[in-house]
Amino acid sequence: ILQKVDVITTKRVKLRMPYYDGYKKTHHIENLDVTGMVIKELYPDYYPTFERLIHGEETYFGNIMISKKEVFDSYAKWLFTIFFEVEKRVAIDSYDDYHKRVFGFISEILLLVWIRVNKLSVYECRVGMIGEKAETREMKETLARYFQKKDISGAKSYFLSCLKKRPDVLMEASDITGELKLCMQ
Repeated sequence: ILQKVDVITTKRVKLRMPYYDGYKKTHHIENLDVTGMVIKELYPDYYPTFERLIHGEETYFGNIMISKKEVFDSYAKWLFTIFFEVEKRVAIDSYDDYHKRVFGFISEILLLVWIRVNKLSVYECRVGMIGEKAETREMKETLARYFQKKDISGAKSYFLSCLKKRPDVLMEASDITGELKLCMQ
């Protein structure tokens, strides 16, 4: 495949709202804003595409890519130059473990920005999930204990507290069996 395209990555995710609005609902928006400022300063040619894409309704899932070494090295240099500067300007020490993954979340949209600006050819493919995240499995087990005791209000309280800490918990990549959506209902 790499003889025909520059990058193999995931299928683009179609969002229900602009990326920026979704990010603002579940993350610290100032981190995305600072990322934009850094891109504008360090890579001004990338900024218009960054702005257009964060206000669009698509992104890549997982910052996953396969490419030839020189393509990957170019991407990594660009990405980490941005992130090393962003890291100097944002304070994530007070964030919970989920929100400390800020650079991973932002890297998903930045992969799309980088590919578009560099006009790379892409083969998009589905990603198979071979198992649940440990946090998701733990959440289901805890909910099961609440349900066994018929403690619906305890289950609801626990579920909502988890959802607040991990807004991604209902996404298909986290809840691969759909059981958490059923628990929510």
